[in-house]
Amino acid sequence: MIGAAKWEWLLPHSNRLGTRAGVALAVFALAVFLQGFFTIPPIDRDEPRFAQSTRQMLETGDYIDIRFQDSARYKKPVGIYWLQAASVKTWQYFSGSTETRVIWPYRLPSLISAIVSVVLTGAIGAMLFGARAGLFAGILLAIALVMNFEARVAKTDATLLACVLAVQFVLAKAFLGDPDDPPLPMFERLLGWSALGLGLLVKGPVILIFVFGTLLGLVVFKEGLSWVRKLRPYSGAGIALLIALPWIGLITLRSQGAFLNESVAQDLLSKIFDGATTGNIPPGFHLTAFWLGFWPGSLLVMLALPWIWANRADRNIRFCIAWVVPAWIVFEIPLTKLLHYTLPLFPPLAMLASAWLLDGAKLLWHRYWRLFVLGVWSTVSVVLALVVTGLPVIAQEGFSFAALVLGLAVASGLTVHRDLDRQRPARVVASLAFAGVAFQLAVGYIVPNLSRVFLSPRIAAAAQSFTGCADPQYVGAGFDEPSLVFLTETRIRFTDGATAARTMAQADCIIAIIRNRNEQDFLDTSAQLGVAPRMIQRIDGLNIGNTRRMQVTVYAKP
Repeated sequence: MIGAAKWEWLLPHSNRLGTRAGVALAVFALAVFLQGFFTIPPIDRDEPRFAQSTRQMLETGDYIDIRFQDSARYKKPVGIYWLQAASVKTWQYFSGSTETRVIWPYRLPSLISAIVSVVLTGAIGAMLFGARAGLFAGILLAIALVMNFEARVAKTDATLLACVLAVQFVLAKAFLGDPDDPPLPMFERLLGWSALGLGLLVKGPVILIFVFGTLLGLVVFKEGLSWVRKLRPYSGAGIALLIALPWIGLITLRSQGAFLNESVAQDLLSKIFDGATTGNIPPGFHLTAFWLGFWPGSLLVMLALPWIWANRADRNIRFCIAWVVPAWIVFEIPLTKLLHYTLPLFPPLAMLASAWLLDGAKLLWHRYWRLFVLGVWSTVSVVLALVVTGLPVIAQEGFSFAALVLGLAVASGLTVHRDLDRQRPARVVASLAFAGVAFQLAVGYIVPNLSRVFLSPRIAAAAQSFTGCADPQYVGAGFDEPSLVFLTETRIRFTDGATAARTMAQADCIIAIIRNRNEQDFLDTSAQLGVAPRMIQRIDGLNIGNTRRMQVTVYAKP
């Protein structure tokens, strides 16, 4: 266990995270999130859709409209595209490159947002429950499975999380003080309201679920809202709207209302009432998925539930409960449910688990609850260890001794119960962190080498190996994943086999990407037109976009 003197060096303040601990959390998070960050190919389907839309902004210079190839993409506002464009431009400036098909620069906003989120979690946790609890909460968030996935993909969710945490940091600071205290310093108010505006610009009104949910929960707890005046809500709301409304107004006028129709009516409402994305999933999904999504820290959250309920009269615990429960209920209602939807609720749960670990271990011995939690969590841990060990074999890449070692390291977390029994908080967190980091090392090592799982990079490499002309056209039939658009050309067109053959006959220089079920039509039509396509490469594998095995052949016109 870390000695008292070492804790004092790292955490010199009792209720403030401090610079040293903040830097330590940031460095730890960076080390964890970087596993596979540069080497994992674009992950279908959402990530390449975001990246390709940003790429088209860079190509056209139009930073108002959002398009994927020729189609409008209005499901999300423009904030994340602007951040990704700025990231790519910065990388190009310092590297001297003009390449826009490298995926990792598009991921930088997610990586930075994830690191900021870990530090803000530590800061809020320290404010509510003490510096050690804040440090532990930041570590638990940094090793969580869903957090690590979102830190490595060019999507909106890590950035939304950072915005939510910035708002909640300011809310917590105002809530914990006396209602008669003067308004918060201008910098803190500006931080909170600007984060709210950016959150609206990144993912629309979703951020309001967490902010208003917290306020509603505190009202239910009869805490009152008089303290909100310390945030100067009228001028603050004006700041948030000033950030979000100009683009919303411009895109609404340019699209003649199509943006609002697609983002609200087709995207938001369809997720509530349709369930087309994932099927009609009943309530309780997020509670069940939490075991995996927040693994390995889900063990501590579940064990802490009796302590949280027993201490619900505590104002600091009430703030976290108000943050979690109303929003959680909202996300259990819609028919469409995805694992990352509840990500902004992970930080308060990490804080509560850390507070219990440091203060409430005496309530651990609810025997049957403890056995149930350890049983479920151990099952999840074993499954993840088996996945790490067996994934290379399943993906037909062969047995990997390194994967076996990493799988055993993931399973090592099963020994955490001994440190729980002895009430050693630091060792408990260290054991979970070791298992979590081992899993992320496995992701960084194994996933980039699963070449059969990522078809688009192999197809793009085969196409780019053709040197018959400098600027070929592209046409595809049967394989139309967004990652292929991002890795080849914006102008690639997807059609059927016969039409692809006719397109090839009319072009001077063209590459055709044909799935096996479309190949006979392509070849028959080509023969009728007097064209003899040259086969560049035949590629077999698993399409990660729909988990189906397929064969794709790359042809070129001689």
